[in-house]
Amino acid sequence: MDKDNPISITFLSKEAQNEISKSVANCIEQATNDTFEFKSYPELLSQKQACEFLQVNPNTLYSYEQYGLKRYSPPIEDSRKVWYLKKEILSFIGVTET
Repeated sequence: MDKDNPISITFLSKEAQNEISKSVANCIEQATNDTFEFKSYPELLSQKQACEFLQVNPNTLYSYEQYGLKRYSPPIEDSRKVWYLKKEILSFIGVTET
């Protein structure tokens, strides 16, 4: 096993092994960046933030509500502003908080 390259697959060339190592490193870096961005969202998200967080459009978010995602709105008549709790979004999509 090469000490610079922990992946040692005998049927692959050195170049292929290096490409695999680079791809894995890029995936790890992206996952780390995504985790940071995920934690930077507030606990209470507006509809726009919830859509960005989930990477969906408002129609999809609305359909999630039909399947149980809870929305919150102010007790003011004719208010169109809605909010979502981040922990409830995570629970809805089956993610446990880290």
